[in-house]
Amino acid sequence: MFFTVLARARSLAFCALAGAALLGLAACSGNLEPSDKDIRRAETLRPKAAALAERYERSCITCHARPGTGAPLSGHAAAWKKPLQKGMPQLLQSAKQGINAMPAMGMCQDCSDAELEQLIRFMAGQE
Repeated sequence: MFFTVLARARSLAFCALAGAALLGLAACSGNLEPSDKDIRRAETLRPKAAALAERYERSCITCHARPGTGAPLSGHAAAWKKPLQKGMPQLLQSAKQGINAMPAMGMCQDCSDAELEQLIRFMAGQE
């Protein structure tokens, strides 16, 4: 009986410690899963410049305003933290060549490098 109680206590303590560790890791890494508020915001975000907004709506919004596409959600800082660590030259190169499921030029064949960079900065919340 004593050993059963001791085993259960150890099990509960382990579960509590493991849970605390996971919560700590989640807090350190930022929440990559967008909240409903993040999703609603991404659905309504548009660049201020009309020409850039038009390109965003025709090329980027399909994947960057919807969760579950594999693309970082527009305006969701936690989702953009890791990509931004690569630096703008690498992000621009990835946008031009395509990355994972994203096609080359992000479906904006008429976007200049400057426009692609502006779109990346907008989606990452830097503008």
